[in-house]
Amino acid sequence: MQSPYQQPPHRRERGQLSPTKTTDLRLFHALRMPAEGVPVTAVAHRCGWASASAFIDVFRRAYGYTPGVHHRRAARQEERMRMPADE
Repeated sequence: MQSPYQQPPHRRERGQLSPTKTTDLRLFHALRMPAEGVPVTAVAHRCGWASASAFIDVFRRAYGYTPGVHHRRAARQEERMRMPADE
């Protein structure tokens, strides 16, 4: 029996995504949500993770920081963009 994490050649030929590509796509969509104020647990479930802790673990391994840190950074950046420039 083949591991579900191995991608058979026929799947590649039919254009199906590998598990790595699927995870990358899920993370791409998850990057926007904390910045939009969506709670981490909701982001995890909307993007297909069974638990917030599993999502946080994958996010940390991919980006080197947690979704909470990402949310705070995005909020600060948005705040800076709203500030009037000194003239």
